[in-house]
Amino acid sequence: MTSPLPGPSLLSDDPGGLIAAIPALLRFVPADSLVLITYTGAQTLGLEAVLRMDLPDPPHVPDVVDQLRMVAHNHEASVVELIILGGRRASDPATDLPHRPLVDALAESFDQGGILVAHSIWAADPHPGTPWHCYADPVCTGHIPATPPPLLTALTPSPTPTTPFADRAAFSAHLSADPPESLAHRATLLTTLPPVNPDHDFPFLRTTIDALAPPPNQTHSLTPAPTPCTPAPSPPTEAPAPPTD
Repeated sequence: MTSPLPGPSLLSDDPGGLIAAIPALLRFVPADSLVLITYTGAQTLGLEAVLRMDLPDPPHVPDVVDQLRMVAHNHEASVVELIILGGRRASDPATDLPHRPLVDALAESFDQGGILVAHSIWAADPHPGTPWHCYADPVCTGHIPATPPPLLTALTPSPTPTTPFADRAAFSAHLSADPPESLAHRATLLTTLPPVNPDHDFPFLRTTIDALAPPPNQTHSLTPAPTPCTPAPSPPTEAPAPPTD
């Protein structure tokens, strides 16, 4: 669901603060990832989605560009932000940021689709103190702060501060189903429970059923009652003709 932001603004004017919030928004610390943040609206921007995918190998860049352009259009995005996390460390941030061909291809694709790229940023990882650099401006750089801005903190999924999982694998393990032996044990326990008496255990349910039931003398049938057959009137009989001589 789109979350309206106060006024025509992005999640954060500080790219470092934006990167600092990504682990909390995703619920895990991403590595070697492309993160796409989409916004909808014109006068007032609304946060639409925060998407993450593995960084593609060079042969797969065109497919990824087409896929993300389709995702942005499906989300009716008017503004996007691109964050690249991982890859080799830049020897010269001004000209040698990792995955520049990917970012350039995405920026061109979004521009052709009428979507503004507000930020395109690279950092080796999202940990506090890590340097970040902008792809579009070599003097646009800084360090990731220890905590994200308050607005970003308010938009994280949990109402109370939580520690993001260390990586995607740990998050996936948390969401995976319990082991089969645990599920079988629970099923056995359920079969040993006494039968449920709705009148006693769920009085509200019984009251609702009774309230919806028709009165005792009123029944509802989907089949109309048969109409009694009325015999057709007999045709009139004629008097016999008088005998003739």
